[in-house]
Amino acid sequence: LVFDGVTIGAVDVYGIDARNLRAGVGIIVDANARRAGHAKAGLYLISEWAFEHLGLRSLFAEIPGSHRPSLDLFLGAGFSECGRYRDWLRKDGGWDDVILVQRMNTAPTTNEALAPK
Repeated sequence: LVFDGVTIGAVDVYGIDARNLRAGVGIIVDANARRAGHAKAGLYLISEWAFEHLGLRSLFAEIPGSHRPSLDLFLGAGFSECGRYRDWLRKDGGWDDVILVQRMNTAPTTNEALAPK
């Protein structure tokens, strides 16, 4: 993510599963550039790129349950909550859940469009 010529963060597509047409997405934004819409714009852009250019059917993210700002970001960028891993992460002598979110490609992928009917 670059704003006014300065790198303020990064968006990553990882764990691409070509067979099942899905991948994970992660994002980090410099603390001084947060709450300005950059992360949401980055998630929209990377989602559209992954759907249009990679032909993916879905993107997912795993968000610590105690990190509400990240969950709000992904939900606001078109992702939906789809599951939870209970007591998945060690945190401060205890445990934290991981919330699973997913964004589906609403357009048919190239593979689906070409499949015999």
